[in-house]
Amino acid sequence: MTGPRIDVDLDAIRANVRAVAELTGTPLLAVVKANAYGHGASDVARAALEGGAERLGVVDLAEAFALRAAGITAPILAWMHGARTDWLAALGAEIELGISSLAQLELLDIGLGRLEHSDRSVVVHLKLDTGLGRNGISALEWEAAFTKTAELERRGIVRLDGLFSHLAGAGHEADAAQLTSFERALALAGRCGLTPSVRHLAATAGSMTLPEARFDLVRLGVSLYGLSPFSAGADCPVALRPALALSAPIREDQRGYRVDVGHAVGLPPVAPGSLLFTDDAGADWRLVSVDALELRIEPVDADVAASENPAERDEERRLLVIDADRSASADDWAAAAGTINYEVVTRLSARIPRRPSSLGGAASAGGAGIPARTDGLAPLRELTVDVELLRTRMSERARGLAEALAEGTGARQAARMFSVDVSADAYGLGARLVADLTLEHGLLPLVATTTELAHVGEAARSSTLVDHERTRDAGTRAVYGFDGPGAHAAVSLASELVHVKRVAAGHGVSYGYDWVAEESTILGLVPLGYADAIPRRVAGRAEVVVGGRRKPIVGRVAMDQVVVDLQDQEAWIGMPVSVFGSGPQDIRLDEWAAWSGVEPRAFVAALGTRVVRRAVQGDGKVQADAR
Repeated sequence: MTGPRIDVDLDAIRANVRAVAELTGTPLLAVVKANAYGHGASDVARAALEGGAERLGVVDLAEAFALRAAGITAPILAWMHGARTDWLAALGAEIELGISSLAQLELLDIGLGRLEHSDRSVVVHLKLDTGLGRNGISALEWEAAFTKTAELERRGIVRLDGLFSHLAGAGHEADAAQLTSFERALALAGRCGLTPSVRHLAATAGSMTLPEARFDLVRLGVSLYGLSPFSAGADCPVALRPALALSAPIREDQRGYRVDVGHAVGLPPVAPGSLLFTDDAGADWRLVSVDALELRIEPVDADVAASENPAERDEERRLLVIDADRSASADDWAAAAGTINYEVVTRLSARIPRRPSSLGGAASAGGAGIPARTDGLAPLRELTVDVELLRTRMSERARGLAEALAEGTGARQAARMFSVDVSADAYGLGARLVADLTLEHGLLPLVATTTELAHVGEAARSSTLVDHERTRDAGTRAVYGFDGPGAHAAVSLASELVHVKRVAAGHGVSYGYDWVAEESTILGLVPLGYADAIPRRVAGRAEVVVGGRRKPIVGRVAMDQVVVDLQDQEAWIGMPVSVFGSGPQDIRLDEWAAWSGVEPRAFVAALGTRVVRRAVQGDGKVQADAR
């Protein structure tokens, strides 16, 4: 394989499950959300079950359905739901539901009430907020929620299987306080007539630092993938084997040596010289820079360039971009970027093929495990592509081409001058869509590497230019509207509130309690995290628009969600949220790019697969997927 590739060691997955099981002595639920932290959901799920995990956990029904479509029959728990959830579909696929609010219980009653006293009931786990401050039934609603659940059980609509919560990891004292709160909730549930068979509080770190929190089930997250859940320098009590390695060919051009992976495939911004790499021949390389499409590197030993030029080898030399055993690890990348190891791997683009090492070495398509439909199965996470605006800008570029030809510019030169860059899947807009529009206007599509031809579609492939240097010209991307302060981009990103709660002054939010409410306030949960669109480094700076008003993201950005401080704004489940757009009240894409430390094109290109792309035509018709 000549392009970038991710190798996934499924034997390591199995070994990690066995190691944690031996330590905890507790049944395990393997968390395979966000395409298994970027490793490939269906392959990892099978390996985890083979290693001894009894259950699987995902964020939403769309992820659960993708596993069912892959033939996986084990119990699956999905714990984040939008306002328009298809509860009946969950019942039909035997997906267990994590329910996080009294309001969700009411929606479940509305959606499944027709099945009252039938022989069909959906299995639920009630998620309680014991102090993390995100989703979860607040303590003020515990009794009402338990009473409602008991009623739904009596009517045969639900069967309660579990009660669970999640630790904030804000120190031993805070975690112990959450344990006490959880035990209080269990006692109250019993008094309300509930008898859950599975109680689960601890994820990876909590199972190791607070053994009392293991109860009946441990949710195995980051350690499943061989990554430590603890901060750099802290000992992990289990020997883990990292399962993911990223490599790509080393190319030489007039500017030196490069590797064709960058921010557009999810690599974080890091400082020059902050990382050292090794290639597959054992030579050492130093990071020079990272931009949207490439890493620039230089040999540590100057003799490498003269005596072992990659261009002179029979096979392309590959840089081990992430490889814990032989080169820079995910931990090294995290330290250089000021983040955590599992953000590094989770954000790696699904466009990079995954090769499961213990399945005969066959590479799987990067998008494997992406559900065919998300309507009613996932919260709203939608990137809208304005096709009419693209057409208008394509027409302007086509006029420029015609003028250049009229002035005597050669046809070949003019075609290259006015080509349209559709690299990185047209920077997240969908290369097939944009390439077809480009050809429709008499222009030529352009990509940086031959491997990206796979995304433009058969009709456009033979007419697409491959020229890495040409993509350096920002003019090739003018149609997108990415560049310039307050630019009118041809895309917008929208979501919704999936949870709303009032908290008292002093309430901490998200991991580590980096943000604590100074006064009573209303918090809203937006189902977008660093696996989707919002990198961790924007914490403390970024905002979204809710009800036409900018509201700050508070606390740490999690993999699947962020918390927004709504103050006293009226809000409800399903309320629209604008992340960025070009409307008068919207936050512009370039502002998000500045918060993230990457170019706007790279910010959009790195959006995760759970973000649905929708192309809106001039007649208002919507194409379900722009890719």
